[in-house]
Amino acid sequence: VQQRTHHLRNRHTGSVSHGALFSVESCPKGTSTDVTLWLEEPNQDSTTNPVDGKLFFQQLLGILGSGLTLGGNSARGIGLVETESNQSRYRCYDLSKITEHGSYLDEHRKWRTDPKCQLDGQCLEPIEVKLESLTLDLAFKIPRGQDVLVADGIGHDHQLEPQRTIDTKGDSFWRIPGSTIRGALKGWCARLAGIDGKQVADSAATYESERRDYSETELSKSSESAIRDCPIHKLFGSVINPGRIHVGSGFARSSKSFDGSESGKLAKEEQLRMHVVIDPLSGGAAESLLFDNTVLTSELDKPFKFRIRVDSPEVHEATWIAKSIAAIHLGVLRIGSSKSAGRLQLVSHSAEGKHKENVETILKGCADNGNA
Repeated sequence: VQQRTHHLRNRHTGSVSHGALFSVESCPKGTSTDVTLWLEEPNQDSTTNPVDGKLFFQQLLGILGSGLTLGGNSARGIGLVETESNQSRYRCYDLSKITEHGSYLDEHRKWRTDPKCQLDGQCLEPIEVKLESLTLDLAFKIPRGQDVLVADGIGHDHQLEPQRTIDTKGDSFWRIPGSTIRGALKGWCARLAGIDGKQVADSAATYESERRDYSETELSKSSESAIRDCPIHKLFGSVINPGRIHVGSGFARSSKSFDGSESGKLAKEEQLRMHVVIDPLSGGAAESLLFDNTVLTSELDKPFKFRIRVDSPEVHEATWIAKSIAAIHLGVLRIGSSKSAGRLQLVSHSAEGKHKENVETILKGCADNGNA
């Protein structure tokens, strides 16, 4: 189990909102579990179809194969689960036959005794289920001469370090949380919505009005109505509306092992930086505020791979998301801490589902521009 620290930044002030610094625990990359489902069908007669149960499981596998978000804090880039291919098995017991009824009781008792036991059965192929969703697979690399830092407050050898993780196989990876990309997309989509003439709740005028009349912890009737009708809150979620977008965390394999055997040693893609806080009154260095951090550079061999899923997207929402990804690629939208350039470049992309043509048209222009 890994602990991660997150915060919510007020985009109008640039500071962390009140009470918005928190930590969550998550399972490492590659965590898996076995799931056994038992379906009891009614007695077969002329009105029922004996293959309905198998068909139901095949459709369920088709839905799970496209990805399903489980648990809380899915906005932080965690919670997406998928089924492993060719690992699902199915068996039907005809309880009207004494031998099969006995086999069912034996298998069910065996499963209750050891839930991880392997039950008998034949391979079950999923049936593709058409869902009203859009899925994007993106790969970003750090361009030459640029660097990126997304820290989490847990410095092992330095005060600020890029996030790191170890998967269930023991391999070491650098991580950019999905919430980092999600926050960048949300801010840029809000800007695009305003340009399109949409009524955005999180505007400068609304913020100033609420700041004068209410505390940060209170929600007025007018602001509640604005949030409910806001196209950005409908897409990304709020305290009133559930979000319809999930951005998974991105991982890139590290050249350094994070098991403690290489403690104190920098990876080849990692650089050490020193910083000092300037006293605004004297113009000199503030006492005891010299600190260091490391950043990731273009020496990182592997790209960060992200998966973005949007449920029931509208055409303008797909367009906003694609344009926001293009803004990251072009360097207009920077990622991570101000202690780095925060520049990422899109190296590959694919889209599946609703409005994928709009997304591919916009992102194809990014690929055609190369390093622009």
